[in-house]
Amino acid sequence: GANTQAFDKEGIPKRPSPKRFVNIIEGAPQVFTSEQKSQLESALIDILKNTGVQITLVVVPDLNGYEKAQMAEGICQKWGFGEKGKDKGIVFLLKPKTGNSKEYVFIAIGGGFEGIITDEIGERIVEVIMIPSFLEKDYLGGISKSIETLKSLALEEFSTKEYLSKTILVLIIVFLVLRTRSGSRRNYSSSSIPFWKAMFLGGSVGRGSHGSWSEFSSSSAGIGGFGGGGAGGSW
Repeated sequence: GANTQAFDKEGIPKRPSPKRFVNIIEGAPQVFTSEQKSQLESALIDILKNTGVQITLVVVPDLNGYEKAQMAEGICQKWGFGEKGKDKGIVFLLKPKTGNSKEYVFIAIGGGFEGIITDEIGERIVEVIMIPSFLEKDYLGGISKSIETLKSLALEEFSTKEYLSKTILVLIIVFLVLRTRSGSRRNYSSSSIPFWKAMFLGGSVGRGSHGSWSEFSSSSAGIGGFGGGGAGGSW
């Protein structure tokens, strides 16, 4: 179980001291090496200096009964992110797999990015970058690529529409590859997959079925206290 000393009385992780951008809460699996953590920390510091965008990664051992969006909201409210009045902060929440528990990821997006980084963008990043990388245990790659994408969007190097358009093919390929890898003996849960995605999965979609892919889902949800929105997934 999670180390209770690392959480407040409401079950929200306490912010480590000194403050940093890469936060591994006590009790969480070590998914990054010391060198990788330093690499990510330097990259996030550089982004803040050059763009004014504060991106923070929080890796937790447990969600303590919260939904992933609720945990992210609690962290945003209690830790405080982004320059005051601009609300240009982004929080990556990651709960790695431990024992038989699922793995969860959520991107909380500050209200200062309204119209620039939408919930749909967050969901697409989770689907085409994070989850495929995390399934291969490439946490550094999944986080690093997501950070670079969000940085480019924040700097408006390309538009939301352009990003969604250029990643639709990638999204289809990801689902087809994962479907093939899962094997014909496994089915998929239609309850956790939007209809348009289920179309690509064809006749293998079935109610009440089980298997590794049946535990995957992605979703978007508003983060009221953070002033923006977000998107996440579990598997």
